[in-house]
This record gives sequence, structure tokens and C-alpha cells, in this order.
Amino acid sequence: MSCTRVGDLLVEADLISEFQLAQALEYQQSRGGKTVGILVEMGSLAPDDFYRFLARRGVPAFNPVNCKVSDHVANLLPRDLVLKHEMLPVDRLGRLLTVVMVYPFDIEGIQAAETLTGLRVKPVLCRAKEFREAAHTMYPLDYEILNSVQTVGRSSSPAPSKNSALTNAQQTLSRVRALESLPISRHTKGRFSMLGGVGGINAERAANILSRDPIALAHVLATANAREWTCRRQIVDRHDAIRILGLSAVIETVQSLTTFDTQLRFAEPTYTAWRETAVAVAETAGNIAKNYANVAAPGIYEAALLHSIGSLALLHLDFANYPDVFNIHPAGLRRQRELELYGITESDAGSELAAAWGLPEPVLNTIRFMNTPESAPKSHDTVAVTALAHHIVQMERNLEADCTEALRILGLTQSTLRSAVLRLHATSHADAVEI
Repeated sequence: MSCTRVGDLLVEADLISEFQLAQALEYQQSRGGKTVGILVEMGSLAPDDFYRFLARRGVPAFNPVNCKVSDHVANLLPRDLVLKHEMLPVDRLGRLLTVVMVYPFDIEGIQAAETLTGLRVKPVLCRAKEFREAAHTMYPLDYEILNSVQTVGRSSSPAPSKNSALTNAQQTLSRVRALESLPISRHTKGRFSMLGGVGGINAERAANILSRDPIALAHVLATANAREWTCRRQIVDRHDAIRILGLSAVIETVQSLTTFDTQLRFAEPTYTAWRETAVAVAETAGNIAKNYANVAAPGIYEAALLHSIGSLALLHLDFANYPDVFNIHPAGLRRQRELELYGITESDAGSELAAAWGLPEPVLNTIRFMNTPESAPKSHDTVAVTALAHHIVQMERNLEADCTEALRILGLTQSTLRSAVLRLHATSHADAVEI
């Protein structure tokens, strides 16, 4: 399968647009590199979207993180080749060498490995974050190098950089991808510690607690989707996730997370404001979907609760400066300041984090396209409802102008919005007060 053919298939799968593919191919002609790697670098394609795309097409996949590789096999490929082509040797059977690769159609890398070893190389697929973690174990002294390696073949070609801002963006995105977790509320951990047994009452209590803590919810959804990945079924609802994992596993997942007071306690007021806003947006989105837009898409509450997870990621990376950025209003000015400081916006950070954690597609699309719901390739209703809820909660002056596209997608009028906004806003904030 050629790189161009992969690009065409990505268009057919609605993962990228024809325009985005044309941009990537144009860059490839002038600078070289892999089509998919360029699409990822441009922000047109999430690494995990590509991973799931290949897996659905039958490409064999393997997680090398917990694989014990003998020194004899590990030493078959030199470190430089491993890092350049993002490929790790994991097994040898006779003259067959199995390697895991972020991009298993990297013919150049496969041929180089075969020439060097004299063996026939069998590539299997792995996630970019799995490669980095396994490679860190194999080459611990190269941890910083591995963290800076751009996923899906970025290291084999120069990044499409036009100015220093793009370099800043690459550095920020690399740091975001390295975030294995984010802190939760100590109140959340305390409430989960009081849950016991597997009864339906406690399961419902767990779902209620998750509805108030976006990060705890994110990790439970990620764990459930990792468990169900082989079934190719996305888990977007917290109740469904609890049912699949079992209450004990959910409690264990939440209890393994750190709390905010032990990590960034000096920025706790910003964290509290962020979480309260996220809950208000989620409850407003649920209200809109049920009472106004007649939308029954699953996971709207969950996607809306996680819509601004990128803000917490940026706060975690820069707790000295981001609190001031978070308090900038309107949101357009805040995004401008984020670009100046980090080269990306909180939506960029959030979608990168969601992809790295393996969150379901409706959540990822909501985070990525909330400011431009008309651009969302899928999950249109979920994205549009969340966009409306966000603007209602923020009560920006240009509310109607900001919501034009979301209203059009849902078939609502501005007069409907005006009649609903105050009541929805009041209800969402009243319900968002933590018990």
C-alpha cells in the first residue's frame, strides 16, 4: 500500500479532507517525508485515528510495552535506526524478525532493517505512545530524544516549519503527549474511597461522581475503551464504562490518580474554576440535547464535560502563567494569547491529549472542533450541542454570532436561543454546585 494510497483511503474514511491531503502531498513533493507523518504534523490527523484506521483494515497490532525482549533480539537493530523509523524488534523466529512500527508501511525502514540483519522483517502496528514507552525501556538514556520524536515518521523528515511559532507548537504538543495523567479533585478520590461492593446503587453513585470530575471520567473512559478495543466498539457513556469495567476496576483506576493538591496546589483556584465550568457546560449540553434540539446521541454529557481538557493540560505545563491566560475573556482573546505563549490553543492541546489517551471519537471531535462545529467530520450533533452550551455558560457578548453554525446544524433559531439561554444558564450553574 503506497503512501498516496493510504492518503486516499483516509479521505474515503472521512478522517481527512481532500484539501488536507493535497496540502500534505504538496509539502511531500518539496520536502519529502511520509504522507501520514506530514498530516499528523499539520494537525489534520490524530495519531490514534490512524492507528484505529489501520487496525480496522486488518493490519495486525501489538503493544510492546510489557513485552520482554531478549538482548539478542533487541541488539539486532541499532538505536539510530529504531529512533529514525520508529520500529522496535520484538521477536525472531528463524529468519523472520518481527518488529513493531508506528508506521508499518515505512518501506525504507523495513528495507534498511532487512539489509542490516539479513532477515525477513515482518512489521506489526503499535501506537506512538506505546513505541515511546517501550523504546524508553530499551534505551533509557535517550528518554529526552524519544519524547521529542514526532509520531508517525516525523523524525525521518524535517517538520513543515515556517516560523518559530510552529517550533514552539511542536514542543508544546510533544510535552502534552508525554502527560500520562492529570490530577483529579481530592474530593473525588475521597468519595470513591467510600464506595464498596458491586451493587447497582454504588455503581450509580460512581457515575454521579464521575459526572463532576472530567479527569477521573477521562481515565475511566480510556480504560474502558482499551479493554473493549478488540471488539472495535467505542465506549462514550460513563454508565457503560462502569458496567464493562466493573465497579472495583473503576475504583482502582480513580485511586491510582494523583490529586491536584499534591501537584499544583498553588494553581488550585484556576483548577476549581475550570472544573466548575466544565460541569456547567456538560449539564447545559444535556439540557439542550433533551429539551431543545431533540438529540439522542450517546455521550453528549461526557464529551461536553471533557471539551476543555486542554486548558488543564496547559495549566499543568505552565502553572506560573496559565492562570492569567485562563481568566482572559472573551475566549477569542484567550486563544490568541495561548498561541502567542505556546504556539497552540487549548483545543489543540486537548485533542492531542485525547488522542494519546485513546478517548472515543465523539469526545475527540468535540474537543477538536468545538470552536468550528461546521468542520467536524463526525459527531456533528455532539459537537454542536457542546458549542452552544459552552457559549451559553460563558455568556459572551457575541453569543448569537458565535453560535451561528451550531444553530444551523441543529435547525434552531436565534430567537429559540435567546428564550432558552437565561434559564439554561441558571439551571446549569445551580446544578454544578458540588454536593
